[in-house]
Amino acid sequence: MGRAWRNFEPDVDKLIVQFDDEKIKQFSIEGTMNFWKQMQDFKAGKNNSWAIRWYASVFLNGGLTLNPSRSLVHNIGHDGSGTHSNIENMYGTQIAQNPITYFPDVLEEDKKAYEVIKYFLSNRKGSMLQRISRRANQLKVRYFSRK
Repeated sequence: MGRAWRNFEPDVDKLIVQFDDEKIKQFSIEGTMNFWKQMQDFKAGKNNSWAIRWYASVFLNGGLTLNPSRSLVHNIGHDGSGTHSNIENMYGTQIAQNPITYFPDVLEEDKKAYEVIKYFLSNRKGSMLQRISRRANQLKVRYFSRK
């Protein structure tokens, strides 16, 4: 087992009791992502994600995750076929054309990257009109795919 996995806490109750209001805010990237709701949904049996417990374990242990600045994969999980997602294109990206060779000498949170991620998360769904339009299209696709 890798060193990071030794800190993985699978028991959601043990994770939840370690959070206060400030940690919930930080965990949810200042309210831009529904990570805390995902924790509550897991506890209520509404999802079965190991990933949210992994993130909580990393977060509570002051850990960091390494994320490339250029995507290495296509997120194909938003084609409407999955259990937890709708048809979306907001996560579409171009794949990096060159290998990633840079690895930082100092392991610390990149404040600029954090702000970029926070901005993306708070704006990814678009305006209210864009959200309504996207939802109408999702319902239309579901309705016509059943026929």
